[in-house]
Order: sequence, then structure tokens, then C-alpha cells
Amino acid sequence: MKSLMNQIQKLFSHTHYQKLEEKYLSHLFDSPFKGKSVLDIGCGDGKYLRLLRESCSSLTGVDMNPQQVEDLCRDGYEVFLPDTLPGERKYDILLMSHIIEHMQAEALVNFMDHYLPMLKEDGRLIIITPMPGTRFWYDFTHIRPYTPQSLGMMFGIINAPASLRMSNRLILEDIRFFRDRWCTRTNRHYYPLNGGIRETMILMVNILLAGLFAISGGRLGTLASWLGTYKHRD
Repeated sequence: MKSLMNQIQKLFSHTHYQKLEEKYLSHLFDSPFKGKSVLDIGCGDGKYLRLLRESCSSLTGVDMNPQQVEDLCRDGYEVFLPDTLPGERKYDILLMSHIIEHMQAEALVNFMDHYLPMLKEDGRLIIITPMPGTRFWYDFTHIRPYTPQSLGMMFGIINAPASLRMSNRLILEDIRFFRDRWCTRTNRHYYPLNGGIRETMILMVNILLAGLFAISGGRLGTLASWLGTYKHRD
């Protein structure tokens, strides 16, 4: 029984939308971004540092968590706290994955104005962030969602309030959307895991939905996140 549950959890893990994000990001760094210098902003536990290590000419991380920074440095990665990151460096790629949704608009503008001067003139900013919706609020640390349209406003495609105008303006070069597997989280029997008949039926339904997601290559599911590639205006 334990082995079966481990297999089910493995299925659920491999049909999570962030696996599609990782796959597409790996594709970008196989081509056209192979051999570029990268700053992973908000690198966390180093997921993308490990994923991209072999594809970059240089790879740097920055994170607010001192313990995570210490652990990653001990593992051989170049990672800094925000106030120790060398500000004179310039990078081909700035990566912001699942970080902007943790900020209010004014804080995000200040955040961007701090990091964007580190982007080379011909460089790219990659943003990955969840789409609005019920699932967005499953993470209680999320502050607000950002859409391609709202970031377009921030970057100057549409006039923003004077108090929120950025010093650095970018344009969207490319965009990808990612889906998550359907799941019956709105059914009360999804939560009390007592092993009853109803809970088992809910589990079987979710296994079926995960299977459909896997077979379809991530096409059968609910819209979960987007990845935008931005560049400096000409």
C-alpha cells in the first residue's frame, strides 16, 4: 500500500504545471540562450541553479534567505544576499521565477528599477508567474497576481500612474502559457484523508485527471501560469 501511494504521489508531482515551466526553460537554455550569463533573482533552494548549471557561461543567484544562500554557497554555487550582490555586474539574462506575485505594485516597480540596470542592453528578462484564479490563493504568501497586460502597463505599453512609472521600460518579446492538471479540490472529501469510500473515489478521479494531463502533454488542464520574455525597447 505504501509503495502504491508513493507511485500516486510521484504521478501527481510529475503532472504539476511547474514541471512544464522547467521543461520549457530548459529548452530556452538549450537554444537560443545557451552559453549566456544568468542572474536568478529569488533563487530559493536553487532549483533553477541546478537545472541550468550546464547551460550557462556563468550562473549567479540572489535570495533573501540567509540559510538558503549559505547552503547553496556550500554546494558550490555563487549566491548572494541582496545587499551583498555586486551591483556593477551585467547579465545576459535576468530570471524572476515565481517572485513578483509576492509583491504589491509599488514594491514591484522599485524591485524592477533595482535589478533591471544589471541587464545588458541586448539581454532578456524572463518572468514566470501564476495566472489569476482560485489556485493562485492556495499559496498564502501570494499578495496579488500579475497578467501580461498588467506588466505591460508597468513597462509602459499603457500609461501607468505617475507614482508607478519605471525608470527602465521593456517590451514583451515572447510568451508561453502553462496548464495544471484538473483536480477536485473543491470537493470536501478531497481533504479529510480517512481512507473512506468517498475519499477513495475522489483519489481515483484525480488519478484519472492526472493521467489525462500526462497523456495530452499538459494540454488538458486548467490555465496555471505564464512565462514572458522581455527585452529593452529599441
